[in-house]
Amino acid sequence: MSRFSSRLAWLIKEADAAVALTVAVIAGLFDVIPGVPDSTMRQIVNQATLVVLGLLAINILRDRARRRPVEMDVREALHDAVDVLQKLPAKLDRMDRLEDLVDRTNRMIDESSVLTVLARTEVSDKLAEMRRSTDRWIFKGGTGTYIRAVSLPECVNNARRERRALLVRLEIIDPTDEDVCGTYARFRQAVAD
Repeated sequence: MSRFSSRLAWLIKEADAAVALTVAVIAGLFDVIPGVPDSTMRQIVNQATLVVLGLLAINILRDRARRRPVEMDVREALHDAVDVLQKLPAKLDRMDRLEDLVDRTNRMIDESSVLTVLARTEVSDKLAEMRRSTDRWIFKGGTGTYIRAVSLPECVNNARRERRALLVRLEIIDPTDEDVCGTYARFRQAVAD
């Protein structure tokens, strides 16, 4: 049933071509039918030819009418594409300038920043470098074990050797507050794991 309905839909859609084909076939059949006078046959063929040519002309005009909006859409799309492509170099140039500005800004921030983020492997070297030339050491943290064992002795030795003053400020947790010390101990244990 669906095959029949699809063929019927196609036939209706192409009705002008189907009529032209039918007229041409009928006119051709008059040529093979015996007893039809030549003058009558010529008239039928001439009229059938005119009908077929008329249907052909209608079909051509209909196709052109369908194609015209599509051609206009294609032309508009090409025109828009040309406009966009012509503006693209300026936009790319602006993007390059913006990228350069971002890079320069990042460099300036890095160079002027008071804070520097170090990787874990860089910390020991950076601390050793700072201990060699500093005239002050400020620490705020846990119990200050590393400060007591490493930083403070090196800073004092360097200051004595170079005969310069050394300012040291340490803020550590209160060793007499058992709750704070217990919390700090649990924190260190959790970090160590």
